Amino acid sequence: MEACINTGTHYFDVTGESPWVLDMIQKNDNNAKMKKVIVIPQIGVDSAPADLLAWSIATYARRTLNVGIVEHNHTVYEMRGAPSGGTLASVLNLFESYPLDKVMASVKPWAQSPIGAPSSSLTDPSPAPLERFLGVRTVRDLGVLTTNLQGPVDATQVYRTWGLLDGGKYYGDKFRFRPYTTVRNMLTGVFVHLAIAFGTLLLLVPPVRTLMKRFVFEPGEGPSQEYVLHVAFTA
Repeated sequence: MEACINTGTHYFDVTGESPWVLDMIQKNDNNAKMKKVIVIPQIGVDSAPADLLAWSIATYARRTLNVGIVEHNHTVYEMRGAPSGGTLASVLNLFESYPLDKVMASVKPWAQSPIGAPSSSLTDPSPAPLERFLGVRTVRDLGVLTTNLQGPVDATQVYRTWGLLDGGKYYGDKFRFRPYTTVRNMLTGVFVHLAIAFGTLLLLVPPVRTLMKRFVFEPGEGPSQEYVLHVAFTA
């Protein structure tokens, strides 16, 4: 990234490691602006679909009605494919490369926003009890929704774009991005939510990570098929 910026070369990557992205923003943002270099570290499954759809709906609302968006519900309703060995290695090594507090800070929604969180976020209502405790929600036209594994990572990128475009005014001060996964029913949604929560806790345990490394693909190995990702949204 530094070499690209220093030579005036635009940089695009398909990473999903939020702590590293935050480090690179803090280290290289001013230099990239000075050299007029475009830097987009997450332009793969993380986090191009979410970022582009949020921009598209905000642009449509701005051009047709000249209003901002209050709530953007984004859901993945089908994903076929498997992570590569490199992706799995990145996930397993993440907590060995960064302390837990740095990881948690890097996936807060506005962690990478150039202007921080909007003042309106201080009065955001708490999620309904069903979503807060069991991770499920029903949205008209989208069905039953639950926790999205890559949602926190996508949110940081969506809110960074939000802050970069006219200081948040283009999307609107009250713009909120809600990432979900579509499931068949409430029971499945609760199971997915708990599985993600439990799996994340297991990754915090060093012996578990060491054991998992013995059974996952090595970097450079893994499925060769392309991902198939279908998403939907409402606003």
